[in-house]
Amino acid sequence: MRLNSIKLETFPWQGTYFESVPVELQPLPAPGYRFAGWAGVENADSTVLTTALPEDQEITVTAMFEPDPGAINAIVITEINYHAPDAADPGDWVELHNGWNVPIDLSGWVFKDDQEAHHFQFQEGTVIEPGGYLALCSDKARFELQFPNVNQCVGDFPFRLGNAGDTLRLFDFTGVEVDTVSYKDSAPWPVEPDGSGRTLSLRDVAGENSAAASWTASVSATGTPGKANDGPPLESQNSLRFTSVSVAPDGVVTLMLPTTAGCRYSVQKSADLATWMDWRQVVGSGEDEQFKDDVVFLHSHRFYRAVESE
Repeated sequence: MRLNSIKLETFPWQGTYFESVPVELQPLPAPGYRFAGWAGVENADSTVLTTALPEDQEITVTAMFEPDPGAINAIVITEINYHAPDAADPGDWVELHNGWNVPIDLSGWVFKDDQEAHHFQFQEGTVIEPGGYLALCSDKARFELQFPNVNQCVGDFPFRLGNAGDTLRLFDFTGVEVDTVSYKDSAPWPVEPDGSGRTLSLRDVAGENSAAASWTASVSATGTPGKANDGPPLESQNSLRFTSVSVAPDGVVTLMLPTTAGCRYSVQKSADLATWMDWRQVVGSGEDEQFKDDVVFLHSHRFYRAVESE
């Protein structure tokens, strides 16, 4: 919560203000949440609440928040070691990454596989720093023997990951599912991590980690726990980046693509990052080109990419 220009971070908090002089309250949602409204005050339709302190009267105002299903996950699963060779087995482990610019407290969060009885609860005080990584281990002692320089590791989760495939799920302390990955040891998933020592490595920490095409085998023979992955990126050398992507309440997606005059571009879309179809073609004008997709998509996700055509 921000009160006028002061960000309130410790509670209880108190300050001295003049009666009848308006003060401004601004809610600050935690990553993955959105502001849902004010309680205790009438006709408060805006996010920022300006109210005067009445004379000789107490007021109670509550900012309400709710999970934001449209938010980019604060914590994502970025690397999985599910079947190491017997000669060099650090135990199963999963790497988590904090993609936000604030620390994320995992106290009370829960990690599960595809069985409800298999669960691990994070201890109080477990925090991932901004841009940081955390290795979650089935055998922390064995993991530390093989990776003595990885300081951010916790465990032990009391189950093994499936060698032929599994579903990994992460829940926050309220029980909301934050991330899930269902992997397999056969195509289209990379097969090298099944017994070779190499790990399943997410190509782009900001990408869609539920799709097999988003994953590759680590270049390192034992993976890269606690740091950025070393696998090749997903996008090809001739792929381009949109300058903006927005989604309207009615589901219409608007994309802006920078272009060079006279160059040909193809915008493609996909439901799973594995199969792409040509959607729009355009000859560049030298300005940003706008593309709108108002077709109802029959999948939980839709993906777009742009490439420069010959």
